[in-house]
Order: sequence, then structure tokens, then C-alpha cells
Amino acid sequence: MQKLFLVTLSIAVLGGCTVRQAKPIEWSAVGGSRADATVKLQYSYTHGTPNPDINQAINLAKSRCASWGYTSAELFGGEARGCSGMLTAGALGVPLCQGGEWTVTKDFQCTGDGVALKQPPSAPVLAPAEEEEPIAAPVKKSKRKK
Repeated sequence: MQKLFLVTLSIAVLGGCTVRQAKPIEWSAVGGSRADATVKLQYSYTHGTPNPDINQAINLAKSRCASWGYTSAELFGGEARGCSGMLTAGALGVPLCQGGEWTVTKDFQCTGDGVALKQPPSAPVLAPAEEEEPIAAPVKKSKRKK
């Protein structure tokens, strides 16, 4: 009986340790400001420790910035994390992400010229024209037969 219990327990424990193939992390643009030259990117995951490709994020941010006339982008600031199924557990109020999806958001700063944001030079303001008398057209003499 003890052997059967140990075998059942071993199967249950080892079955719980199966390695799940994590889906690749995909970055997506979720916000930004052309006026502030910022892009906000985000990725989501449900379990484990994600290993996002920061180069993919930088390339996506560069692409978004390029559409505004900037030449590049760089990561700035920290990151914001959130969970869609956040619970508070235990006497200490430890937050747990129970069956939810974690989201990580990072900000990127557009760099370079920002040509698209530059305003065309304004036309010089001219003083109003003084009223002039119209120039009379020269009078043509017609040749008449006499």
C-alpha cells in the first residue's frame, strides 16, 4: 500500500513539473505622443519568467518614431507591471496574480531631427499696400478713313 501511495505521489509531483513551452513575447504599441516624441510599448504573459526581445521593442519604437520624422528611439524610464487577475492573499496582504495575465509596459523616447514636427517657416508679414491710383492704359488712336 505504501508503495502504491509513493508511486501515485511521485507521478503527481513529477506531472506538475512538466515544462510548458512558453509562447514568444510579442511587443505591441499601446500609446504614445507625437508632440512629446514618446512611444509606449507593452507585452503580456501568463506564467514563468518572460524573456522579451528588447531589440524587437526598440525596432518597433524606431518604426513608430520614423513615421513622425525621427531617426531613432531609445528606452527611457522604468517599466509598469500589472495583472488582470490580482488578488490579495494572507494576513500580510501579499498580492498574487491568480490566473490572470501580466502586462509589462515600457516607454521609449524618439530621437533625431523630428522633421515631421517642424513647422514650415512662416511667411513674413507685409504691411498693407498703400492705395495707388490705377494706371490708365494708353489710349489707342484709331485710324479712320476719311
